[in-house]
Amino acid sequence: LALAKAILRQRGILIGFFSKVLGVTPQQAEVDACKTEHLFSPETTMKMVEFAASWQKLDLLASH
Repeated sequence: LALAKAILRQRGILIGFFSKVLGVTPQQAEVDACKTEHLFSPETTMKMVEFAASWQKLDLLASH
């Protein structure tokens, strides 16, 4: 059960990264996340989360 939750969490992170950061369509982001969710380590996934948070802050500051 814990593994299934971790995989679903990772898939959600990947879908968000692919669609919100890279600008991939939500449908394609889901396909790509499904294909890659088992390839990334938890460490790499968390680095993607950190990058996305940092990127968003930079983007918000740049718009002012």
